[in-house]
Order: sequence, then structure tokens, then C-alpha cells
Amino acid sequence: MSHKKDITILLVEDEAIIALASKKILEKYGYNIIVAASGEEACDISADNSDIDLILMDIDLGNGIDGPEAATRILGRRAVPVVFLSSHTEPEIVEKTEQITSYGYVVKNSGITVLVASIKMAFKLFEANRQIFESEIKQKAMISNISDVIGIISSDGILKYKSTNIEKWFGWIPGDLVGKDYKTTVHPEDTEMIEREFVKLLPVDDLTVTVEFRYRCKNDIYKWVELTAVNCINNPAINGVLINYHNITERKQAEEAIEKRIIALTRPLVHDTAVDFNDLFNIDDIQLIQDQFASAAKVASIITRPDGTPITRPSNFTRLCEGIVRKTEKGLCNCYKSDAELGAPDSSGPIVRHCLSGGLWDAGASITVGGHHIANWLIGQVRDETQTDESMLAYARIIGADESDFLKAFHEVPSMSQDQFRKVAQSLYTLANQLSNAAFQNMEQARFINERKEIEEQLRKSEEKYRSILENSSQGIVVACDGEIKFANPVSAVISGYTLKEIYSRPFMDFVYPDDREMVIKNYLARLAGESDNNPVYKFRLLGKSGNIIWCEVNAVLIEWEGSVATLNFLTNITDQMNAEKALRDSESKYRSIFENIQDIFYQIDLNGIIIEISPSIERYTGFTPDNFIGQHVDIFYSNPEERIEFVNKLFEKGEVENYELHLKTADGRMITASASTHIFYDLEMKPAGIEGTLRDITERKKMEEALLQSERNLRLITDNMHETVWLMDMNLNVKWISPSVEKTRGYTLEELAGLPFDRHLTPESFALMMQAAAEELTPEKLNDVHAEIVIFLELEFYRKDGSTFWGDTFATVLRDSEGKPSGILCTGRDISERKAAVKALSESEKRLSYAMEATSDGLYDMNLATGEIDCNSRYYNMVGYELYEIPPSIDTWASMIYPDDKDYAVDKLMGMLASKDEFMEMEYRIKTKNGGFIWVLDRS
Repeated sequence: MSHKKDITILLVEDEAIIALASKKILEKYGYNIIVAASGEEACDISADNSDIDLILMDIDLGNGIDGPEAATRILGRRAVPVVFLSSHTEPEIVEKTEQITSYGYVVKNSGITVLVASIKMAFKLFEANRQIFESEIKQKAMISNISDVIGIISSDGILKYKSTNIEKWFGWIPGDLVGKDYKTTVHPEDTEMIEREFVKLLPVDDLTVTVEFRYRCKNDIYKWVELTAVNCINNPAINGVLINYHNITERKQAEEAIEKRIIALTRPLVHDTAVDFNDLFNIDDIQLIQDQFASAAKVASIITRPDGTPITRPSNFTRLCEGIVRKTEKGLCNCYKSDAELGAPDSSGPIVRHCLSGGLWDAGASITVGGHHIANWLIGQVRDETQTDESMLAYARIIGADESDFLKAFHEVPSMSQDQFRKVAQSLYTLANQLSNAAFQNMEQARFINERKEIEEQLRKSEEKYRSILENSSQGIVVACDGEIKFANPVSAVISGYTLKEIYSRPFMDFVYPDDREMVIKNYLARLAGESDNNPVYKFRLLGKSGNIIWCEVNAVLIEWEGSVATLNFLTNITDQMNAEKALRDSESKYRSIFENIQDIFYQIDLNGIIIEISPSIERYTGFTPDNFIGQHVDIFYSNPEERIEFVNKLFEKGEVENYELHLKTADGRMITASASTHIFYDLEMKPAGIEGTLRDITERKKMEEALLQSERNLRLITDNMHETVWLMDMNLNVKWISPSVEKTRGYTLEELAGLPFDRHLTPESFALMMQAAAEELTPEKLNDVHAEIVIFLELEFYRKDGSTFWGDTFATVLRDSEGKPSGILCTGRDISERKAAVKALSESEKRLSYAMEATSDGLYDMNLATGEIDCNSRYYNMVGYELYEIPPSIDTWASMIYPDDKDYAVDKLMGMLASKDEFMEMEYRIKTKNGGFIWVLDRS
């Protein structure tokens, strides 16, 4: 049986072939199908397309968010039934989806009949929920004019007026709020919803909205209010949005309580959540029955939950049990355990045995509803000759009770023969069964009442047709009579962009797109003439107020309006749907283009190995055309058919295979290497139908990989014979690899160095130096800067295997991966022991020269003509009366201290030596001293 085309289903399926097949079969059932290939796309389509009536959601959606997450996001924005479609049957997966929504879960291989039935059931359940929601809206409408607090809000959201009785209900005085933003008293979590409704209200004159939200009182307590707002901005007397609201906190609490009880009583018995005893019975009535039974039978009694925790108050409990055993932690725990086991369901009769806690005689019967265990009715606390003082005292010691008082209380326990007690227990069992039957009848009665309420609600909605049309329809509703618009609801104004006043002032045809007017007039006249073959549902285009084209689907029926024949037209804005259909056609065209031009080879094979489809790209790689293969067995494509057997076995073992290497034949007899990514595809009944996937020619890549291996072998040859040592560390300074040359420099084998902590490689001083450098250079700022080059150069002292040490230059560079993140540290080092020895010898030679300079009685100086600096010994300074370093050590200072008459002579003499490249020079000249005098010096340079 087909369905109306205006039922739109969003199919969320990442497998394009499965999605296309499912779309076609569902369209045969009359549904309009929109396909989304990912969770993100589904969220976007759902947000943009308000015409979606149901979503079929796959669980696994490849990369990106999965089905449950996509459903959560969509349901966070709108109410729409979601039916999960998956191959998963694990309880945890099903439970996860039920926590999101409970409109259905269909296993993929269940067949199209089950899927369509599930869709119908989901619509029925959603419609029931919608009726409940509409009931609440109508209840608000009936009391919309009974205002407790009245206010006026300007179009910019500022409060212009508040009635004085606001102080009585909410504590404010008008002056507290007038002149402030209307959202000042709105709960933060409700602000977005209130803003959305306010914005929706502004464009349409006289439009009324009613909302419920949490209102902040002056004492900062929130109360639930119901607010009705009417757009009276163009009414000169009001010039704003007229609002009235009143406190509905008690009603909200009552609704929640009623809803909870109705849900509990009408919940399917297969629901995972257990039925609660309190939802099925009046506890006060049950308490009275329990008390009277206990009194008549002279036994203690209590009703507990299946785990032993009490539901009712104890009846006729003995002092031993209530006043002693249950007052101890261990005794109470044992009592709960015993109560739980006594109440276990048993169709053969009551359970009678000694209590696991005090050892007295107890009995229990379960109370069940439709096979669900909801409570235990327990009796007992009687004794006979089987209990002894010794056993009771032993138990008193176990639970830590006072032995004397325990024994005294035991003797107070009434005694009863086992035969008599079993008769009482049987009576209990019969009564418990009666309660079970009563509970089931309560649930059936609740369901009957609920169904009757729904029927009554439908009748009431029918009687309030025009009010329902006006306030609750999501479609544009227009009544046309004699070519004029007699009635239009606010949604019509939203669709067209015109105000209701503008709509009433113009003929109906003015709103129809010129190219569609002839068709619309023809259908209109045919319908007035009563032609039975005329289709009441068709598509046409409207002209919006801004000149935009709006696609609409109209469902028109004949009615009587004020004594004349008219048409009642239900308009649905399908602009997004038409755009989506065009996008789908474009997508299908794009898919075909991709298939015909894809670089990789796409193929499909049935379960018998016959090639169903193969892309034209096969010719580019093999020289064969698709016609050479389609209809042939796939073995003709393989260089080694046995290779396919292993490939197919692995595929059916895992369901899919990625990057599997195969060797295939070409038309000219060559062999190519291909990488296969393949999975099993399914038919419309979700049964395996064949294999599909892609092949990529990786022959050249394999050659490159072989070349890379050869390059690595060459690199290994170099590292094995180089004199320098190379090693690689991770970012925690753990050595991961070291070149074989380390055996020559340090005497260790590679095996001996494996796992050796880095602090064992260096002397303590060098290790501390290295850690200090690492702390300075490997900072988070530098490491996180993808453009920063981090290089560390150190001279470190290493240990050899024999315990000796040597110095080495260490050059460390931080390596980064393709994203610029630090991936390791590459280090190179070489032995600089000989250089360090030479430097040490030079340093000692310079030290001896310094000692000699200080020991001589002559003044000595070393003049650096390149830098202009002079290095003098202390004797030189003493000769001219200065302390060491009291004057600047520069050539300019030396020249300024020469007697003026001698300066040219001394400078010329110096320049002459340099010009003639003589190694020795001798001259006499005068130098100025600190006290202003001059001394003669003999200068040998």
C-alpha cells in the first residue's frame, strides 16, 4: 500500500550503493526520500529542511560523528521521530539508542516489510506524542485572556508597561522593570527560546504566541509562568507586544506527577525500566491490608522491593527483629538479603524457610506484573522447637548484639507450628497473586483510559477545527472563494512574506507565478465543477513579496464558506525539498561522472565471482575495456587465481579489507601490483549480495619502495663505517637508536648500549650540563612553535666501556613530524680528545708566558692593529704611574700618551716597520706620566 508523497524521510547512510537502493525501494512505498551520507550532513539537512517527517539513521557512519551522536544533535534542535537502522544487535548498542529516542530500532537484515512496519509504528507513536503536546497548547489557549499580570514590550524588547499586581505574584513593583530588557526576568536556560518566539511574533500583525518559561521573582526564586503575547505593534493604543502571564508552578508540578504515573502505567512491559510498585497501588490501602493480615494471622509482615528494601511500614514486627537485629549493620544487611531471596518468583507456591538473619520462620511470595517481579510480600518472625537458645546467642555474637537482651527478646517471639505457618503462607501466596492480577488490570485500565483520552482529544480537535487550524497548523491555510482570499492563517503570511492585511487585499492569482496561473485556474475551476478525476494535490510556484519564487504543494478540498462554494487549500512550502531533489539529481549526475572518470578502478562482483560493474579506468591501467570483464569470472583478471582465494577468505572473515596487495594481468601480458580496498555489499533485505571496492595501481610505488630499501641499505653501510657517532633520542631523552661506530669510539656493542640510561653515558658534570641546556632550549614555547629550529651544541665528556672518558662535540637537532610537532632529537658526536689536549697545552703555554711577562722589569705590551686593543703588563703601568687597567687599553690611548714632539716619529717608525714587513723595530721616545711629567723609554717591538 503506498503513502502520500508529502511524507518525507531523511535516510542517513554512508554507503552510497545501499543508500541508493534503499531510497528506490522506499519510494515505491510512496515516501519522499532525502539521503545524507554522514552524520554532519544529516544535521545540516535537518536544520535547513523543516519538511522532514522521519529519520532513518544508520549507527556506523564512517569518519565523523556516528548515528547516535547525529540523532542527539538533531533532537536537540527539533522534534522528529528517529528510527535506527543497523546491523548491530548488541544489547549495549540498542540500549544506547533507547537513551536517545525510542521510536524504533530495525536490524538491517530484517527485510523491507519489517522496515516499513517500523516506519508506520514510529509515525503513530510520534503522532500520539504530538497530540499530547497539542493538548498542552490548547489548554494554554483557553486561559490566554484570563490575565494576572499584564505588560507591554516595545519592538526593541524594552518593557513599556507592567500592571501593579505583579508585586502580589512575583515581588516586583512596575518601576523595577519598566525601561529594562524583557529578558531580565527570564531564566538563562529559557532565554534562547523566548528570543526565538519574540522574533517570530514581530513580522505578523495580531499574531499570538503562548510560551511557558521560568520567571525570576524579586527574591531570585524562579516560578513557572504561562505567557501569552499578541503582536499589537501597529495598534496605536498599544504600540507594542501585549503580554499577560500567570504563575503555573503548581500546575507544572502536577503535570509532571500525572505524566509520570501515566507513563508508568502505559509503559510496555518489555521496557527496560522496571515497573514501580508505587505507580500501581495506593500505598495507604496496601498498608491497611498488610496490617490487618498480620494482625489476623499473628505474624509479622512487610512488603519490599525485589532487592529487599522496604516499601511499606513493618506490621506486627517482633522486638527481636525490629528493635535488635535490624538495629545492627550486619543484621540489617542479612535481613535485606533474606527478604530478597524469600520474595523470588516461584509459581509452585510460597517460599517457607528459616530467616537468613535471625533464624526465625519466614515466608514470602512475589508480586509480579506481566512476568516482571515488582515486589515481595513477606511474613514470619515466629518460632518453634527448631530454634534453640544456643543458636540464637551465637547469632547475637555474630551481629554484635547484647546477648542477654537478645535472648529475652527471642523468648517474646510468638510460637507457631510449621503446619499452621505453612497454611498462613499459602494464604499470603493467594493474596499476593490477587495483587499481581490487580496490578495487571490497573495497567490495562490505564491503557484503556489513555486510548479513550486520545479519541476524545481527536473529537475535541475536530470540534475546534478553525481554532486548531489557526494556532497549530504548520501549513499555510487559505480559503479561496470567487477568486478572492477569504481566510489565511499566519503561516501563509510567513510563507509569502506578505502581511495578512496585504493578503486579504489582493486576488488569489496575484500571488501565483505567471507561468503557473493557467494550471492553477484550470485545477480551481475543475474542482468547483466537481470533476472527480481532478488531482487535489499538485505543485505550483508562488511569488513572494520580495519577488522570490516559492515552491508549494497544495492539497485543496471543497467546502462551503458563508453560503458559497469555496476551496480550502493547505499549502506546504517545498522550496527546500525541490532544491534538495535538484541537488540529488545533480549528485547522481556527479556520481556517474565520478564513476566514469575516477582514477582508481571501481568494481562490483556478485557472490559467484561474476563481474557486475567495473569503471572505465580499467582500460588506463590494464588495456582491457569494461566490456572485456563485465559478465566474466573475476579469475581472468588475476595473475595467480589462488591469490584471490586467500583474499576472499580474509574479506568474509572481517567484512572488509583495506590496502590488500594483489597481482593482476594486463592486456599486453604484463603484471601489475594493485592495492585493493573492498567490502561486502547488501541487497534490499540486507543480505550479502556481492563484493565491491576499488583497486589502485601501485606498481610504480612498489618500485620506489624497493629503491627506498636500497637507499636505506646504503645509509646503513655509511653509518656502519663512519667515524662520527649518530644517535636518535625521543623527547624524554631515551636513546632509541645509535650508529655502529659507537663500538670504535667507546668499546660498547649495540646490544650492551640498548636500554642503558642516558645518565650512564656521561660523566655527572656533563650530564648536568646537558640537562641544563635541554631545560633552556626545549621549552614549551619553542617546541610548540612549528617554525622554530632548535639546535644545541655542547662539548660533553663520555664514558668508555673500560671506565675511561673522552671529550666529544655533540650537535643536537629537534626533529619534527609532518604537522610540525616534535618527534625526536637527532644527535651527532665526534671524539675531540686530541683537540682538547692541544687547547690545554696552548692554555698552559699562554699561562707561562703571562708569568714571564709579570716577572720582567721591563714594561711589555701587545698591540692588536686589527682590533685597536693593547694588552700591557703591570710594569708598563707602573712606569707611567697608573694602576693596572686604570687607563683604557687601546692604541688611541697609547698614541695620546706620547710626547707631542715625538708622536709623529713614533707613529712613522711603527708604520715603516709594517710597510717593510720587518720583524723587529727599535726607537726612543717620551711618554707622559700620570703626574704630568714625561719619561724617556726605549721601545723594542
